[in-house]
Amino acid sequence: MPRPSKLDNEYFMLARNHIAAFRARWRDKVDRPVLEIGPEHDAPWTGADTMNILPGCTYEADITHRTDILTSMYATVIAMEVLDHVTDPFAAVREMERILRSDGILLVSAPWNFRIHGPQPDLWRFNQNTWRLVLKNFEILEMDVLDTPGRPLMPLHINVAARRSKWKFVNEVQFKRIDR
Repeated sequence: MPRPSKLDNEYFMLARNHIAAFRARWRDKVDRPVLEIGPEHDAPWTGADTMNILPGCTYEADITHRTDILTSMYATVIAMEVLDHVTDPFAAVREMERILRSDGILLVSAPWNFRIHGPQPDLWRFNQNTWRLVLKNFEILEMDVLDTPGRPLMPLHINVAARRSKWKFVNEVQFKRIDR
């Protein structure tokens, strides 16, 4: 794979800072217990991973299938930069919804305008409407959009905080016009 350009590295740092600020903002707002899928190296909670299993991970699980994790076990599930690398993001969200407690919080993120990157496979990009569709059974609490510099309406990266709703099951998604 070709080496990242200077612009790629700048965008990478913008996205990493965006994620770090979002994580810091939500760190003390979420209830415990917390499960982080694809955990950060310094995550102070339970981890699950299928790639690059880190020491201290409690679960080795493919989140796109039913896991051994108990139903409604976690108050918070974090999956930052995970869904762009799974083969079926809809199945992954359904599994995260299953393991979340009623009214549990899901923190997720993914790029929109970013180069192909590892770990492989790198399969998906998520804009605001993609998130509304993938999280259709959730109440979106925050959609934290980082625009690509100089390109409004071209998100570089998006973080989302959403609440599981045992009452919200929809067959349609209402898409909103994006005017920013």
